[in-house]
This record gives sequence, C-alpha cells and structure tokens, in this order.
Amino acid sequence: MVEHAFFNSDWIDKVITFAASDPFPAKQWKIVRQLNEIHVQGDEKESQALESLSHEDKAKEALLEAEISEERAMLALTKGGCESVPQLLNWKREKQDNNSGPVPGGYLVYLVLQNLPGVRLSCEDYWNFSGTQREEIREAFKVAYMCVCPIDQELI
Repeated sequence: MVEHAFFNSDWIDKVITFAASDPFPAKQWKIVRQLNEIHVQGDEKESQALESLSHEDKAKEALLEAEISEERAMLALTKGGCESVPQLLNWKREKQDNNSGPVPGGYLVYLVLQNLPGVRLSCEDYWNFSGTQREEIREAFKVAYMCVCPIDQELI
C-alpha cells in the first residue's frame, strides 16, 4: 500500500494571507511547525471494497463538504462564546489548482485556532486512568458538551 503525506515539509514556513471578514481583521499567519497528525489508512483488502472517485469527483464532493464543515461550526462556537473549544482566530477557504495539492481542483480550508491549555488524551491515556479519574473526565466532557448544545444550529 502506498502511503501519502498530505502535510510535508513544504508547509513549514508557508505564510497564509487572510482577508478581513467579520469578525476577523486581515492578517497573515505563518506555519512554523506541525502539532498533530491523525493518520487513518486502511489496508489493501479493506480498500478493495470501497468505491473510488477521480480527483475531479473528489473535488466536487469536497466542495459540498466544505460548504457545511468545521469552519462554520467553529465560527458559531466562537461567536457563541463557548469556552470548551478553541476559539477561532481566523479562517480561509481556497481552491487548489488543478495540478497540485492533496485533491487537485479541490479546496483547502485553513483554521487558525487558539491553543488551549491542558493535555490531549489518547484512548490509551484515558483507559489507563482509574475509574474515578475517568468519571471526572466524563463530567468535564459533559459540561463542555452542554456548552456546545445551545449554539444556534442554523449557524452550523
């Protein structure tokens, strides 16, 4: 199976210019390091059962997903004052050219988010905690989730 790296060293030191849009001023942000990567890739047998799309089809599908995706949710949560998620500092959606990028002709969405204090918990971390500690985490998650619930769903 061939693995594809979507975030390679070409991204480091890349400067992204954001136009002004309510409530964000025009700004430039520079990517200085990669903080995280979630890599999910099935094996060859699993992928044999999956329908494949051309780059053009993926680009069209990506447009639909980009219309309703994370940037709108993050904007609604930020405007709603939710303290349980990183605040959105800026965002931008741009079309990739037809010859390069992870999905040629598709869209890239840049989200600049506040860095929250604390520790990211992996599944393994969580299950290594005692039952009492896991219950504390569940209660904290419930408080955070209840903050998200009242956000106007029409904004998302």
